[in-house]
Amino acid sequence: MKENWDLSGVFTSPAQAQTALQKLQKECTAFCNRYQNKVRKLSAKRLAGCVKEYSELCAQKDKISSYAYLLHSTNLNDETISVFYQNINDGIGECDKSLIFFTTEIVNSNKLDVDTLKQILSDGDFAWLKNLLRFKPYYLPVDMEKIFADVNSIEDYWVRLYDETRAKMVFSVRGEQYSEGQVLRLQMSESSVTRHIAGETMVDQYEQHKALFTTVYNALVRSRQINFGWHHYEYPEHEANLSNNIDKNDLDNLVSTIIANHYNVPNRYYRLKAKMFKKATIRYWDRNAPYPFAKETKKYSIEEAKDIVLNAFAKFSEEFAEVARKFFDENMIDYYPYSGKDSGAYCMEMPVGCLPMVFLNFGGTANDVMTMAHELGHAVHEYLSKEQGELGRAKSCAQAETASIFAEQLVFRSLLEKETDKCSKYTLLAGHVENMINTSFRQIAFHRFEHFAHEQRAKGEFKTDELENAWMDFMGAYFGKNVDISDIAPIWCSVPHFFHYSFYVYSYCFSSCVVNTLYELYQSNMVENFADKYLRMLKMGGVEDYRVALAHFGIDASNPAFWQEGINLMSKYIDELEKLAEEIVNS
Repeated sequence: MKENWDLSGVFTSPAQAQTALQKLQKECTAFCNRYQNKVRKLSAKRLAGCVKEYSELCAQKDKISSYAYLLHSTNLNDETISVFYQNINDGIGECDKSLIFFTTEIVNSNKLDVDTLKQILSDGDFAWLKNLLRFKPYYLPVDMEKIFADVNSIEDYWVRLYDETRAKMVFSVRGEQYSEGQVLRLQMSESSVTRHIAGETMVDQYEQHKALFTTVYNALVRSRQINFGWHHYEYPEHEANLSNNIDKNDLDNLVSTIIANHYNVPNRYYRLKAKMFKKATIRYWDRNAPYPFAKETKKYSIEEAKDIVLNAFAKFSEEFAEVARKFFDENMIDYYPYSGKDSGAYCMEMPVGCLPMVFLNFGGTANDVMTMAHELGHAVHEYLSKEQGELGRAKSCAQAETASIFAEQLVFRSLLEKETDKCSKYTLLAGHVENMINTSFRQIAFHRFEHFAHEQRAKGEFKTDELENAWMDFMGAYFGKNVDISDIAPIWCSVPHFFHYSFYVYSYCFSSCVVNTLYELYQSNMVENFADKYLRMLKMGGVEDYRVALAHFGIDASNPAFWQEGINLMSKYIDELEKLAEEIVNS
C-alpha cells in the first residue's frame, strides 16, 4: 500500500492527457457538425444513439479534467502543473462549447417523444434526460449558451488565483513554518497555547490577504449573478435547487429548522464544553480542542484505520466493505499532508472505466479515521452507481453526501461500542457531536453567509467589512455566547466552497439530517433488509430522486417534521454527553 495514489491508470503523464484532449476536441467538433440544428428532427431511435455518443464524449471529458485536477491539487506550488491544469480547463471549455448545442436543442425541442425514449433509453440515460428537462424554462438559444461557456471559463482563473494564493501562505508557529493543512492540525493540539498561536497566525494570514480574496469573491459572485440573470433563475439558490431536485420550500424548511434548534443543539453543546473546561467561554480555537480530562490522544496508523473502516463496513454489508477495499489495494488514495498539497479531503468521481480517487490529509486521529470513512463512502457510492452508465451515475450533491455521512456514522458507532472507559467514551462521542454540528449547523451558517453575499452583490460591489460583519452574525448565532469568536472575522475567506462552487454547502446539512433518520431506522431493525435497500439506493445513482429513494425505507421526505427528526439524534447524543459529564465530574 503506497502513501500516494497512482494516477497511471488514468494517464501516465500530462503529455498523454494533453494528446487525449486534442483528440477529444476533434471528436466533439465532429459531433457538433453532424448533429447541430438537427436534433429536433431526429427520430427517438436516432436520438437515443446520439445520447450514447454524447455519453462517451462526456466520459472522455471527465477523465481528462479529473486527471488535471488530481495532479494540480497535489502540486499547487508547481507552476508547470498549474499551467497544464489551466490549459486543460481551457481545452475542456472548448469541448463543452462544442457540445452545448445538444442539450440546448433537446431542452428547447417541442417535439421530443419522451414516452418512446423512456422505452429505448437505459434507466440511467432516461434519468439524465428527465433531469435535464427540469431546466427547460431556463435554457437560452445555443449561441448564447456558447457565450456563457466562454465567459464562465474565466471563473477558473479566479478560483485558481484563490487556490494558489492560499497554497503559498506560510504559517509560522514558534519558529516553524507550516502549510494551512498542517496549521489546522495544530488547532487540535492538546496545548491551548499551541492552538491559540496556530489560530492567530491563521487569522493574521487571512487578514493580510482578505482584500484580495474579497475582490476575487466579488468577481465570482458577480459572474454567477450575470449567469443566473440571463437564464432567468428566480432566486440565488434556484439553479442549485434544480440540480439537487430540491424544492425551495424544502430548503427554507431545512434552514428554518436549523435556526430554531440553535439553542437546543450547538449552543447547548458549547455551554457543556465550556463547563467541562471550567470556563464561562471558550475561544473559537478551542471549539474542537481535546478535553482536559481526555486520555492521551490515540493515534492510528493507516493500516489500523483501514482495518477499523473495513470491519465497520463489513458488519453493515460485506459487499460495501469489499468495494471499499479496492481503493486501498489498487492505490487509489493519497494519504498524508505535504508541501504543495491542498488541505481538506475529497473523493474525485471518475468516469465509467476508472476507479474514483480519494484525497486525504491523514494525521492519525479518530477524526481522521472517520474522514477516511466519509470519503470512502463517496467512493463506494460512485463505484456502485456506475451501473447506471456515464450519464445515469451523476448524483445531486445532496445524494452524494448522504452516502459519505452514513459511512462515517458506521465507523463512529463501531469505535464507540468498543470503548469502555467513560472519559474516552465521552471524548469520542463529543468529537462526533462536533462533527455533526459542523456538518449541519455550521454549513447552514455558511449557507446564510453565501445567500447574504449574493443579495449584497446584487446591490453593488460588497466591501470586506460587510462580509465580515455578516460572517460574525451567522457564526455567532450558532455558537452562542459560550464561544468567543471576536478574532475570527477574516476567516470567512478560508472556506473554499464559497469560491469553488455556488450553493453547495447546504447539501451537507441536508444529507446529515437524512443520514441521522436513516441510521436510527437501521438501529431500530424496523426496516427489513435495510442494507440491501441501502445498497440498491447507492446503485441507482441519479436515477431516483431523494424522495423516491427514501420512500423505500418508509420515510416521507416532504413532511417538514422530517428535518427535525434528523436533528433529534444530535440532541440525544448531547443528552448522553451531559450524563457522562456528570459522572466524570463526580468521580
